[in-house]
Parts: sequence; C-alpha cells; structure tokens
Amino acid sequence: MKRLVEDGRQVWEVTPSVAEPSSDILTEQKPFHEEYHGFDLYSVQRYWNRRFEFWPNFSNGICTDTVGLFSVTPWDAAVQIAQTLDEYYPNDSPLIIDACCGVGGNTVAFARCIETGRIIGIDSDSTRIVCAKNNSNVSGTGSRTDFVRDDAINFVASLRGSARFVFSSPPWGGPGYTIKTLEDLPFDVFSLMEAAISGCVEDGGRLALFMPRDFPAKEARRLVKKGTKLSKFDVTSGPRKRLIASCFVYGKYK
Repeated sequence: MKRLVEDGRQVWEVTPSVAEPSSDILTEQKPFHEEYHGFDLYSVQRYWNRRFEFWPNFSNGICTDTVGLFSVTPWDAAVQIAQTLDEYYPNDSPLIIDACCGVGGNTVAFARCIETGRIIGIDSDSTRIVCAKNNSNVSGTGSRTDFVRDDAINFVASLRGSARFVFSSPPWGGPGYTIKTLEDLPFDVFSLMEAAISGCVEDGGRLALFMPRDFPAKEARRLVKKGTKLSKFDVTSGPRKRLIASCFVYGKYK
C-alpha cells in the first residue's frame, strides 16, 4: 500500500518498506556477542561499548545492525549538524532528505531540531530501514519521518525541486577506511549532486556531505556548481569536543 505525503508544494507517494526481521539486529536485550562474523571482533565490541554515545535512549528499544554501529553519527554530533544546516539553508520547504540514512541517527536529529520539517530517510538496506523506522518511533519523531528503501540518487532526482536540502553520510568503508578522493567512496556522490540540483528548491545543488575529518578540501571543491560556494564546518563530539568529521555544505549562490 502506498501512502500520500504532502510537503506543501506537491503530493507524492511513499511506499512503506517491508522486510523480514534480521537475526543480525542488535538491541539492549540482544547485545553483540562473539558469534557475529564479517567484522573484526575488537572493532565491533568497541563500537557496541559506545552505543549510548550514538543513542542516549538506546535502552528504551533502539535497534541496530553491525554496520549501523560503525556508521551512525554520535547523537551530539547529529544535533550539531541539524542545527547548523537549519541555520544555513533558507527555510523554503519542509522537506529534508537524509540519503544513506542507515539506522536513522541523523534523520531523528533533523526531526528533533527542525520542528517544521518533514524528514525522509533513504537507504538501500532493508534491515537498516526497519531499524531506522523503529528508532524514530522510540525517539518520538515517528510522526514527522518516513523511511524508504530505495536508491537514494534516483529518489532525490525524482523530487522535482521540492526538497529544502539533502544530507548524506555516504559509506566510508567501515573501520580502517582510507578515503582521500571522491572516487574512493563506495557511493557515487557526483550523481547525488546532480540529483540534488534537480531535486532541491534552488538548482545550486543543496547538498551537505558528512566526510572524514581529514578529507581534502580540494577534493570536495570538485562538486561545486559554477556560481555557488562551498562551506565547511567541523563536526565534534563528546565533552571535549573531539573532532570526528567534516561537513561540506553546497548549494548557496555567491
């Protein structure tokens, strides 16, 4: 069944995701243990031990998979991102897209911080979509979020100038990543930028990319559309404001 969602400019259809629960889903009642395979044991355990940094309400019913442990943004950093982007981009549409949403950390933060927003999280993995929807409901933002299992690039391109902005935390490749160029990402950010140009309110390409803290700015500039500017802010986490990532922000005209 398809559900109609109205964003103030148009009405479009969202197909709810249906997936069988995965045995790899982790919760407080079903914690990580040594039988999980495919990742370095120490790495998984280390991220599991930090689960309350990622979700302060983890014990209330939050769920994740192993990839979600590596890829979710720490909660305080997700809030910083949401507040910064809300101040940066004009408030000319309620619709905000979280491409590569994973288990929903940034989607929930956008919904918490931007009360007028309608947030849609997109991911290609059905297990993480199930987790993201659950986590939004647990966090009290279920009424203002939707989650779609789809190709993020195609979905954004189909929005026809209706999105306020697109945020993406593309996959870096897990622990031990080495990302020095845009081509090193296992995700086509060039096509995502083209999709953002057609999918957002203005055609400047309103895209915010969450990237490794040491990602070269000269590489990030390769995505800038002529006539627009590139901004960047440091993403920090923890009481000591440890630098964890850089957020490159596109799409404002000079």
